[in-house]
Amino acid sequence: RNQPTPELEADLRALNVLFGDGRALSEVRKLALDGNKPLDLRKSALRTLIKQKPDDLQKLCEDLLDTRFLNTVALQGLRQFDHPAIANRILDKFGAFHPSEHQEVLETLVARPAFARVLLQRIAAGRFPRQNLTPFHARQIQAFNNDELTALLATAWGSLNDSPAEKKALIATLKQELSPAALAAADLSAGRATFEAACATC
Repeated sequence: RNQPTPELEADLRALNVLFGDGRALSEVRKLALDGNKPLDLRKSALRTLIKQKPDDLQKLCEDLLDTRFLNTVALQGLRQFDHPAIANRILDKFGAFHPSEHQEVLETLVARPAFARVLLQRIAAGRFPRQNLTPFHARQIQAFNNDELTALLATAWGSLNDSPAEKKALIATLKQELSPAALAAADLSAGRATFEAACATC
């Protein structure tokens, strides 16, 4: 592996200073915003700022939503706030995130009731694809136990249908019967044949 350059080593040392000094914190802010610095260094600087919670953290994280691969770190900072405007800002910048990061963006948007409300309102208005929201995300919204959000979820996305009691009982029974010992003694060739017949076409 290549050894860090003296400049990079100096920048890394800047992240290890005590942050009671406002000047030191401002230097870390510069590292996070400097597009000429290595991405990993900028991520480390931004994580340090998120931990220290400076007064301008929200604006700083919003400004970095356009920077691919750094914007997911910025999401961690924005989760500390509970303003609908933040959710609108994240949704406006959704296309700036790499497709592999869309799941993390959605997890942020269902992390707070204020965010989830904005997300569902956009889905209801046809301004965000309904199919991007999975049952997993819908359950997170439902878990807020907020009647308004639950009603909005049903209107914008649909209702969650939990397994009937008898299906839950069957699942519990099968979990007991399919113990590690039982699975170890299973006929793998028969299982493969069942898979080919019932599942492979999908």
